[in-house]
Amino acid sequence: MPALSGLARYFADRHRQEYFAGIFSGSIAEGLLWSPQKELARPTKVKYIAPSWSWLAGNGRIKMEAQSKPDGLGDEDIMERSRSMLGNVLFKLEPEGKDKHGRLKGGQMILIGHLKSARMHRKEDSELLMQLDVGDKFMGTFFLDYRDLAPRSLEQQEVECLAVMRDNENSLVLRKVGEGMVFERVGIAPIDPEWFVSGGSRLELITIV
Repeated sequence: MPALSGLARYFADRHRQEYFAGIFSGSIAEGLLWSPQKELARPTKVKYIAPSWSWLAGNGRIKMEAQSKPDGLGDEDIMERSRSMLGNVLFKLEPEGKDKHGRLKGGQMILIGHLKSARMHRKEDSELLMQLDVGDKFMGTFFLDYRDLAPRSLEQQEVECLAVMRDNENSLVLRKVGEGMVFERVGIAPIDPEWFVSGGSRLELITIV
């Protein structure tokens, strides 16, 4: 975070946008759609880097799963809102010092989103490859962001799938942490956005840490 602080400030000022732990306000939905190219590692030298939804949180290579839009100042935000399925997104970040773009000691994202409940379990006894099921219906597979998120062998965990963009099949897979509607990201899964529209998704106010 400190290494990127100067760049973050420069581009935020240039494009008149806010910057939130790797994500710019003009492309929030796109910024959330990242996936590991290989297994990510947890930081070892510091206790906290960034929230689970941020691509800065882990060590390793990532790729973005949504195409970037051309730069713009006014109409870019309109384009983003027309594609995004996220509502009333609010970021609450806790800087460790005076630099709001620098090192963090905590952070969360609060939003209204389309959720669908599913069950997650290991596929073929893998620690990273997971399978999603709804009832007796197979929904797809995805890779966990981190190995230590894997459920035990034969264990099934309840997760929520969050629709992010109307024209992108990738959805965030979230697991509940603590009390209330508080979640952490565990991965990103290819799920048809139409499933959220026709499959009876529910709108919820949630917090992702």
